[in-house]
Amino acid sequence: MLYFKGNDPSTHSTREVIIKYRGGSLSRISELDSKYDPLHYVLLHPTGDLGWCPELKQRFPQATAMNYYAYRLAYRNPNHSLIHWAGRLFQQYCTDQYVKIESDRLLYILLNQPNFRVEQYYGVVDAYEHGVQFGNDTGT
Repeated sequence: MLYFKGNDPSTHSTREVIIKYRGGSLSRISELDSKYDPLHYVLLHPTGDLGWCPELKQRFPQATAMNYYAYRLAYRNPNHSLIHWAGRLFQQYCTDQYVKIESDRLLYILLNQPNFRVEQYYGVVDAYEHGVQFGNDTGT
């Protein structure tokens, strides 16, 4: 039996699938786990192929969530494109993966705040607030 948790926008936790085994024990699968996609979208993953996970990005730096799902959603062969035949489930899948990509980007911004050196942009904000529209207007 599967339960889905995390659709409440007021919570800041990740979405997850909760699996109840035949013995009665529960297991939580986070949206960042590679098994989340085949468990949540069983019809789109009939062979159980795994989805994107952060460990994939650590092994292959170019394997970001956006690159992975761009490859997965690419339209190649119209006769064998199960994912593109899925109708509304395809739309839900695309939306879910978009949310996963944006969550990954926001997590990167959150974890790398000291590297952004925001203090360099204070002058730009001050100039904008004083009505400067072009770069050559700053000396007047």
